[in-house]
Amino acid sequence: QPLREAISRFMAAKGSTVAPDGLMVTTGSQQALDLIGKTMISPGDKIIVEAPTFLATIQCFRLYGAHIIGAPIDANGVDVDKLEALIDEHKPKLVYLIPTFANPSGATLSLERRKRVLALAVRTQTLVIEDDPYGELYFDAPPPPSLLALSESVPGSRDWLVHTGSFSKILSPGLRVGWMIAPPELLAKATMCKQFSDAH
Repeated sequence: QPLREAISRFMAAKGSTVAPDGLMVTTGSQQALDLIGKTMISPGDKIIVEAPTFLATIQCFRLYGAHIIGAPIDANGVDVDKLEALIDEHKPKLVYLIPTFANPSGATLSLERRKRVLALAVRTQTLVIEDDPYGELYFDAPPPPSLLALSESVPGSRDWLVHTGSFSKILSPGLRVGWMIAPPELLAKATMCKQFSDAH
């Protein structure tokens, strides 16, 4: 509980309101992605990712039988017009994005595109995964607010958003401390899977 409260304060400092019981502590953000795969993905489900994106995520989602579809990116992140067309065409189970300092491209999604992604999630009722392990790694001007922070200004978008974070890049990789913020039903299912995996 003290760790969940600390993460809640950490997120509040970044503009995101989340209660301590509205998040789950994970073994790094990669466990959060694995739990999303366990709870969300069935064989043959279509998943849209940035092209290119984090290789371990592709491997994880493919392990659960996902069909991966790449959305093109540029220096300002994913091309939202093409992402919208891909969502309308393929009706994916979810969209996975690294909006801030994406791995491996390094691209950062612009503020205008972030708002469009949230509106698109609401319009198409498509779950968007925001993976944010790198958001603190800046030296000059800070990046735009996270999708999670912006969701408070886009009605309904919080219901279609999962946010994962990690202290591995800013505190200690070996601690493997991450977290997931998700809609209550998904969070409850992921918690059950984690309890089974970790066996306390």
